[in-house]
Amino acid sequence: MKTIGIILYIIIDLYITVNLTINLPAYNASIFVGLLMNSLIIPILFYIKKISIYEPVFWFSAYYYLLIVSAYIVLSDNFQNSSLISETSFYNNIYFVFSKTIWIIFIGYLFFIFAYYLVKQKYIIFNTKQKIQYLSVGIIKLAAYSTLLIAIFNFLYNLYILCDLNIINYFVNLAYYSGYMQVYGLTTIGYNFIYVSMFLFTYLYINKNISKYLFFLNVVLYFVLLLSLGRITNTLTSLIVLYLSIIYFKNIYFIDKKLIFKLLIMIILTLMFFFFRMYTSYLRVYGISLEDFINQFSPLLVNILFGEGNLPNIGIVMKIIDSWQNDIGFLFGQSIFVGLAIFLPSSISRDLVINNTVSWLSKKEWYMHLHGGSLPPTIIGDLFANFGIAGVFLGMFLLGIIFSIIYQKVVKNMNFFVFVLYLFFLIKFVFILPKGEFCRFSFILIPVMILSVYYLIYFITNIIIKTRKEEDVETNKKNISNIS
Repeated sequence: MKTIGIILYIIIDLYITVNLTINLPAYNASIFVGLLMNSLIIPILFYIKKISIYEPVFWFSAYYYLLIVSAYIVLSDNFQNSSLISETSFYNNIYFVFSKTIWIIFIGYLFFIFAYYLVKQKYIIFNTKQKIQYLSVGIIKLAAYSTLLIAIFNFLYNLYILCDLNIINYFVNLAYYSGYMQVYGLTTIGYNFIYVSMFLFTYLYINKNISKYLFFLNVVLYFVLLLSLGRITNTLTSLIVLYLSIIYFKNIYFIDKKLIFKLLIMIILTLMFFFFRMYTSYLRVYGISLEDFINQFSPLLVNILFGEGNLPNIGIVMKIIDSWQNDIGFLFGQSIFVGLAIFLPSSISRDLVINNTVSWLSKKEWYMHLHGGSLPPTIIGDLFANFGIAGVFLGMFLLGIIFSIIYQKVVKNMNFFVFVLYLFFLIKFVFILPKGEFCRFSFILIPVMILSVYYLIYFITNIIIKTRKEEDVETNKKNISNIS
């Protein structure tokens, strides 16, 4: 069945690619081969390799593939429906730029794959047996409930200030409320504790210290608070992190039909929520009916996702490859470590990010007329903007090595809370990297909070154990003395 599927995919892919490129006015042979190689390499890799769902190459490749899908989509309408292409100018012929871009994307991925498997061991034993940890269940429960209450109280306070605890009104107008919390002088910092609470409850659930019903209730609360922030990508990736943290200890390591179905459900629900948020925004501003909204936007669905930077978009990569050196100049690594500014006060970090990252520099130089914030440049665009073509190939090679080493270290030395840190890295950094840029380190704050609570619990537990041992020794001495 798997073989039949890949054969059908190749036939359909070949048919689509031929039809898209046969009548191009220029560079049609180069574009045909480039598109075909790009669209085949990842499906064929997944066909010939048994790849674990915990491997960086799985998630990186899955999202990277959407960059190729984006290439097909923008070419199918002759670059007219992507504002990142049609509303700017290029120094070179657009078909030359497109051809050059898809070949850089392809060769860059080859470097990544070669490096990844160069250092990866052929056989890896998945270790689900956690290291023996002397953690007090009582203290873990206390910490889990305490952090949950902090998150809930923060949410309820915001709900009270914004809409008098009318939760339906809040979610119907989510695009407005979630975007204007600062205007009301509100904070969502307490929401971060929901992550700590959720993974403490997950640890308890995995070790059979709480019932599945209590755990399910916490999952629902977790989902509601994630949705309340109005951040679509964050909601989806946070749910995937939670799901992977559970199924690993059920000895599920590889993709299957049930897993694909569940992941698709998460993606579909998230996309539905994305368009619900968009609709409520238009309803509030323009009073548009649901039927008119569907009729107006359903034909533009693909373009909204792939043409405006909501998913990995080849348009911004084309612009960077064509114009960056002339208009802005290579950054030589300047933007890569700006993400560390998350540890600085926001008054300082904001200016650093806006003035030094590829996403913001692109926006300010070429796309200030477009609505919205910064434009994710993709990992290819980010590496090119820093070091040029050579930087793309060397950078992808180094990423392949780094990702492979980290993966092998984590699965061999199991600690649940370190594993959670790895899952955040895997889903909120590696997975997003094909769309984003290297400096997006903000994901690290949440797992650092979780690890900090874990080590605090570990420290307190060991103090209690040590105290009890000393008390037992003293009691034994007294008993011996009395006997004598």
